[in-house]
Amino acid sequence: MSPQDIQIAEGGPQPRRRYLDMVLSYQDPDYLQQLLLYNRALRQRNAVLKKIKKREARLDDLETWNAGLVEYAEKITRSRQRFVAEFEGIFQDSLERISSHRDKLRLRLIYSSSQEEEDYAGALRRHAPRDASLGFTSVGPHRQNLGFEQGSLDITRFGSQGQKRSLVLALRIAQFSFLRRNLGLAPILLIDDVIRELDAGRRGAFVELLKESGQAIFTTPDLDGMDSYPGDLKADTRVLYVSEPGQADWQS
Repeated sequence: MSPQDIQIAEGGPQPRRRYLDMVLSYQDPDYLQQLLLYNRALRQRNAVLKKIKKREARLDDLETWNAGLVEYAEKITRSRQRFVAEFEGIFQDSLERISSHRDKLRLRLIYSSSQEEEDYAGALRRHAPRDASLGFTSVGPHRQNLGFEQGSLDITRFGSQGQKRSLVLALRIAQFSFLRRNLGLAPILLIDDVIRELDAGRRGAFVELLKESGQAIFTTPDLDGMDSYPGDLKADTRVLYVSEPGQADWQS
């Protein structure tokens, strides 16, 4: 966890896809392989589209690449669908605990078009003229998004800073729980100066979740504000002071 994680909530679809792919790849090596094969096929199809745009190839030339792209895309989408179905409950539990039940969000996979969800092969053919004019493939898993909604409200666009911070922390805690459940291993949490950005309520709930997680390593440029941290965070803690490279002192 780091302050840059806020981009998952504030940035465009790319950070959310990266998060989705990262968690799935940790849990399922086959998913990572399918993703690599899909990206290779996507680059090849895009290369043909650029040739078509320059009138150096025809739309019919896309069919060779469409078949491979569809095969990988369908497997990736099915894996993402299963993940969202399993992950949503874990995420909602973490979010409600961090926000003291103030925030309740629905997690869903957003497709690049309704045609893609129903018939990806058909969507590729229907979008082919448009793709040729653009020079790239406009539908597929590389354009999918992870949505977080409260009612009809998109939190990534209209949520408060507190809601967004709760969202990204809940995602990381849920990621930990999801991987522990599926891998049978407890990851080590690495936390880069995040907790001080939380209000008192969220901070306390966050620490309660950390107590269930095992080992956690925090980094911070200073210890200002440590007195305001919950006692459970300080009770069983060792502090390593690094004054300059090669020089460090432990304090229990």
